[in-house]
Amino acid sequence: MRYLALVLLVLPLAAHAQQDKRSTGSFGDKKIVIKDEVLGKCGSFPYGPTIVVDGKTANVEEMRNTRE
Repeated sequence: MRYLALVLLVLPLAAHAQQDKRSTGSFGDKKIVIKDEVLGKCGSFPYGPTIVVDGKTANVEEMRNTRE
């Protein structure tokens, strides 16, 4: 009985997913590559600052500042 209920719940979702595959979305068949989008619009990838703290010699205040 549980399996029948599960099938009845999943079947409409599977049919909807199959219908979405066949229809073209707002982008059509265009494949979006994030790396190309970032490089085209920004010129380079954003990067975070490099913070080097030695955990063996740093005091508590330096560790807190690094975390923030």
